[in-house]
Amino acid sequence: MKNLKKYLSSIRNSPMYSELVFILKWSAIASLIAFFISILWGFDITMLFGLMAGYAYLVFSYTYLAGSICAAVGTSDKSKAKKQMFGSYMLRYIGLFLLCWLAFELKIINVVGILLPQLFPKITIWIHQIIKRGNGNGRA
Repeated sequence: MKNLKKYLSSIRNSPMYSELVFILKWSAIASLIAFFISILWGFDITMLFGLMAGYAYLVFSYTYLAGSICAAVGTSDKSKAKKQMFGSYMLRYIGLFLLCWLAFELKIINVVGILLPQLFPKITIWIHQIIKRGNGNGRA
């Protein structure tokens, strides 16, 4: 538990904290919009569970990514930093694969609902860059 507090503290004190909060906030809004759009095709509780599980995994995944970046930037060994980032990506993709496999097996969680929130950060950043491009105040 002490390591988790230290880990989260390192993220909170990093320059990427505001980016992480921005991505997670707008991805949550996009998940809600996706659920309301899915209602148009008929309410399905599995889609709600899928979007909830997908967003929860997104929060874990991006928080873990931010922590991995903080740790990799903090080390002076370039090889160790590369291995740490590669391990971070592999763990996140294996976790997503296992979550989708579990959804297929249990059939109470919609797999599309899990995968859809994984696209929202990219879409959010893309839209934000388009909106902010004109005033020179966009995120890089």
